Parts: sequence; structure tokens; C-alpha cells
Amino acid sequence: MVKIVVDSTCDLPEELMREYDIELIPLRVSLGEKEYLDKVEIRVESVYEAMRNGIVPMTSQPRPLDMYNMFKQYCINGCDFIYLSFSSKLSGTYQLAASVINSLKKQYKDVKMKVVDSEGGSTATGLIAMQAAKMAAAGKSFDIVAEQMNQLVEHIEHIFTIADLSWLIKGGRVGKAEGIIGNILNIKPILHVNRGMIEVMQKVRGRKKSLQTIVDILEEKSGTFPEQIIGLSHADDPETALELEN
Repeated sequence: MVKIVVDSTCDLPEELMREYDIELIPLRVSLGEKEYLDKVEIRVESVYEAMRNGIVPMTSQPRPLDMYNMFKQYCINGCDFIYLSFSSKLSGTYQLAASVINSLKKQYKDVKMKVVDSEGGSTATGLIAMQAAKMAAAGKSFDIVAEQMNQLVEHIEHIFTIADLSWLIKGGRVGKAEGIIGNILNIKPILHVNRGMIEVMQKVRGRKKSLQTIVDILEEKSGTFPEQIIGLSHADDPETALELEN
């Protein structure tokens, strides 16, 4: 059976991670001078609380030794594995994993191992990992699972908005002047992920309009395949997520 591994940018709920036996390797989160292992030593609720107190969180890739030890243990056990990484355009995690896997391949030639660039993150990565784990559990071969993961990367969509442009300003994603004007005018950017990079699709005014625009785009993107799994994510705003679901 093929083991599926993800990093902590994957926002698949914990119960589904357990159900499909998906392994997690944590990124590192820095809040001020303190560093934590994401989803191991700190929960996302604590990160939001720090942000409310004006602290800008910083993230960095997993510890190289942690990744090496995990992957090597799979090799020792003779377990084929595929690591689905956070977008290579937004993090060095993909390159780190590729380097580790290349070094292990020299010693463990009989173990199949691969890193797949999700070209995204969050729930989109989670949905890909879940589908891959389902295929692995059904006995699909390593090559078939890897091929289908690449197909899902090509076709999955990320559509989202941000309520407050201030965090995009602090993160350097938009210019300060543009962000301030956007906040004053109640402008909500509709964003998506294109080949691993976050891009603005549209700019609309008002919260209600932004949610309706997301639904409209989702409906359009679904096309002739409406019976699909849709993941809803939120950043400390469950009420809006429920509204969007309705």
C-alpha cells in the first residue's frame, strides 16, 4: 500500500487524516521570538489570537532532519510513499523534500518514493491527499496514484476572499496605499491560485457581494461536473463559512 504524506499547510480535518491514515509533517510557525511545530506544538486558534494582538506570524519549512527521519523510516519498512507538498512557488518545502528523496533513492532502490507539488495549499491540498489515500487503500499501484494526484493538481480550484486587506499589506501581498484605499472603500478581492501563485481574479465591494461572487465562480468552474467534493475553509470565521455553505 502507498503511504500519503502531507505538510501542515494541508487543512484536511483531523478526523479525515486519521480515517485515511494520512501522515503529517509540520512546518514551523514563529510568533515573535518563539518557534513552534505547526499543529503539533501550536493550534491555529493560538495563531489567530496572536494576530488579534498585532503579531505577524511567520512560517518556515519543516526541519530537514524531521523529514529525513520520517522518509527513511518508510524506506526501512519497505513502504512506498508520496509526499504532497505545499506550493513550490510559496515555500521551499518541495525542494527540501525532493533533495531528501533523491538522497534516499541511492540507498533504497526498491522503495518507490516521490514528491508531488500541490501548486496550492489549504483544503485543496487536503482534498487531493484524501482522494490519493482512497486510491491507495483500494489497492491502486504507486504509479496510478501518483498520476491521478498530478491530474487533481491540474484541475482543482481555489477560490477565496479576505475580509481585511491589512494582513495582505503586512505580508507584502499588496501595496500599502492600495490596501488602505481598499479598506476604506470596502473592497474585497476575489483570489485564486494559478500555477502555485496567488492572483486576484476580481475586486468587488462589500462582504455579501464577495460571497455571492465566490459561489458564482464555483458554479461556473464546476461546469458539467456538479457532483464534486467541495471543501470550505475559514480563518477564525465559522459563521461566514456556514453562510457560504448555505
